[in-house]
Amino acid sequence: MTRKRQRSDPHDEPLPPEDGWVSWGDQEVWAVGETSGGAPYGLTREDFRFHEICLAAGWYREALDREEAEPPDQALLRLRGILKRAQAT
Repeated sequence: MTRKRQRSDPHDEPLPPEDGWVSWGDQEVWAVGETSGGAPYGLTREDFRFHEICLAAGWYREALDREEAEPPDQALLRLRGILKRAQAT
């Protein structure tokens, strides 16, 4: 399944690329390369989710600290959406 979405804002929720994920052991890895033994390396889905949460939390903090940032309620809604998606996986 391919997801396409126009990013209207540089702070839009990041979406993991759908191509490039490989199963390795009990995890899915967004492979950026392989070791000499053929094992894929890169981000796991859990790594990607953690990065998303950190970015969204930073955007919310920026919204609270700076007047020229997006409204805090919008940043908080984005953070909540990412947290719900992470909890569901």
